[in-house]
Amino acid sequence: MDAIGLPTSAPVLFYIHGGGFFGRFWAKDIVNLSAWAVHLGAVIVYVDYTRTPEAQYPVPLNQCFTVYKWVLQGGLGFHPSSVAMFGESAGGNLAAAVCLKSIQERIALPDGLVLVHPALTCNFSPSPSRFLHQSDPVLPRGILELALNSYYPFNGDQYKNNTYDPLVAVGLADDALLRQFPPTALLVGDMDPLLDDSVDFYTRLNNLQVESSLKVLTGLTHGFLIYPDLVPAAQAAIDDIAEEVHAIFKRRLPA
Repeated sequence: MDAIGLPTSAPVLFYIHGGGFFGRFWAKDIVNLSAWAVHLGAVIVYVDYTRTPEAQYPVPLNQCFTVYKWVLQGGLGFHPSSVAMFGESAGGNLAAAVCLKSIQERIALPDGLVLVHPALTCNFSPSPSRFLHQSDPVLPRGILELALNSYYPFNGDQYKNNTYDPLVAVGLADDALLRQFPPTALLVGDMDPLLDDSVDFYTRLNNLQVESSLKVLTGLTHGFLIYPDLVPAAQAAIDDIAEEVHAIFKRRLPA
């Protein structure tokens, strides 16, 4: 601490919220983040990016990337002792894309990445989980298609000209880029329509020998961060997330 009680350095949890690119769950986020800040002894950076329909790709991504660089450059008044990148659902897409953009632009990567049911293959291609769980109570098929199309219009010229932009669909990025990813932890429910996004991404990272882990959580649907009071397994998963972040911070502790 300095003379007025401000940290001279601290670990930072860089949090990118979900909500289908068009919403957010601020009331529940603040409950989880307050608990994590105390438990982890970390500064939380919550990126309130401009949501659709007011902004589409690449505006939200560029905003998140700008804030990330600002944090690394000491914008908080100190240089972080460690940075854990976190993203949930649409925020998972943005968090993974910030890492990919950092690789492309040779910016320092976070010490670790935690993704909770991220959207990593942003197209309408069918997958077993999207078919089996298309009636998910939080992310039914219609909402999923609305969310994806609101962020990156699939009937627009940019989609026709570049169907698989890796900064939109990080799961489809080249091996040469993914090989440089930071240690990555993925958590997803076994009843989530985006389950296959996490399984496929983990498989690619693992095959590329990137330090990575995958936890498939029994009985959980999409968006479990917002209903821990209803399902005990959801609260257990939230505790698991805190431990994943803590493990990232521990890697940077001085010997």
